[in-house]
Amino acid sequence: MKTIREEEDKTTSTMKIAICGGGPSALTLAAILSREGGDDAFDISVFERGEATRDQGSGWDLSSESQAALKRAGLDPDDVQRLGSDTARFFSVTQERPLYCLRMPTILERAGIKKGHIGLDDMGLESERNKIIDGLTNALGANVKIYYESYVSEVKKDEDGTVELVGHDGRSYGKFDLIVDASGVNSSARHCRFGKKADAFYTGQTVIQGKLDNPEKTLAPSIVDRLGEGSLLVVGPSADGKGTTELSLQRYGAAFEDKMATVNLSAYTEKPEDLFEELNIGRGGINSKDDTLKRVKDYAKNRLSNDGWSEEYREIFDNISGVRILPIKMHPSRDITMQEVVPGSNGLAFIGIGDSLHALPPWSGMSGNYALMDAADLATALLEEQKSNWTPSSIARLMRAEEVFFMERTEDKRDHCLQVNPNYLESYLQSTPACEYDFISAHLIGKPFSWTNITAVFIAAYLRCITLLNRIDNYGMRQ
Repeated sequence: MKTIREEEDKTTSTMKIAICGGGPSALTLAAILSREGGDDAFDISVFERGEATRDQGSGWDLSSESQAALKRAGLDPDDVQRLGSDTARFFSVTQERPLYCLRMPTILERAGIKKGHIGLDDMGLESERNKIIDGLTNALGANVKIYYESYVSEVKKDEDGTVELVGHDGRSYGKFDLIVDASGVNSSARHCRFGKKADAFYTGQTVIQGKLDNPEKTLAPSIVDRLGEGSLLVVGPSADGKGTTELSLQRYGAAFEDKMATVNLSAYTEKPEDLFEELNIGRGGINSKDDTLKRVKDYAKNRLSNDGWSEEYREIFDNISGVRILPIKMHPSRDITMQEVVPGSNGLAFIGIGDSLHALPPWSGMSGNYALMDAADLATALLEEQKSNWTPSSIARLMRAEEVFFMERTEDKRDHCLQVNPNYLESYLQSTPACEYDFISAHLIGKPFSWTNITAVFIAAYLRCITLLNRIDNYGMRQ
């Protein structure tokens, strides 16, 4: 006798879904399905590897699509974004005025001109990741359960078409009609669908990110003024004076009273684990141990030891309350990934979203946004599928179509990220003295600036024009 799952013309009324990961994309998917599908349509289990109280880091600029996804999930984007944070100022330690100031000029605002009219619509407000997660968690319905400290190792397909989620200790978390992997760039579950040759590769860049709890109290007033409510990039001489070192700070507390920021220093290493070993830091989130913080402070201060850096910059690291090491990885192209499909996995009711499927580096500006877009689009597809006589086979077919769509829309950004690659940036910073540093070459075109390069000339003219217009009101700074 056939089971109900083997009858292609029958269905189970409630779709049982497991979501690996407890970040914004996972919770957005769960919240939308819970709100729009109702308690009887979906039974959702979220497996988060971390503790319920763990600090999830800072945030990102939410695109219009991401904001729409959060609204569908029951979270008002205004509650998680910082007003005034759509400003970025770029300084050299040798100059008092900014090299560039990316900010909507006040004079244009008064004339009724919008950011989108002059190409500044990509300069969004900074969001706070922890507030996003708290808000999404509060929006979940009774049909969603979150299991913390749940480490996933693999996905197995059962004879009846369901998929089983297995933990690192071999313990089964149960069988489901669908498993969605939102556990990030280092996902283990991904290997049920793609071979290891399609794993994310290390870009060569690792970011040391320090947490600053109250810049107003701990940093020099001049740095606080340059930072303002947004982001600050400062360039100065490398320790040996032959190259350039970049230091950045960024606000992310959603409310004005949230005095939170990060300080970031990039390193370039042969392997992703090199800096963990050099600084003797364990993996896994933010580390606040005194001995760890001291090693990071000493490392950072050594990087800024050239006399060109004033003491106020070195003192930034005296005030960090936590640190995390972020090796930057990205997945290969869709074509390469699809060449590594695990045989027999096309019929698997499984899909990755966000960084689990198509990770991009931070300089794409879109990695987190694509994750929320995936979550919203997947929710739309599942809500429609649930109304039909769905089966494990029909879910698997739907997942293959969504998978291709999710990967294809990241390809243009992926190509751009490979053109502006950290290998060039590393060699450029090592060989270019700070007095000759050019932000456009380093970050925007990935090669030396040339007046015969029309794109580079246009970018330079645009940045200088926006900066000049901001000079009218002192770039939005108090001093």
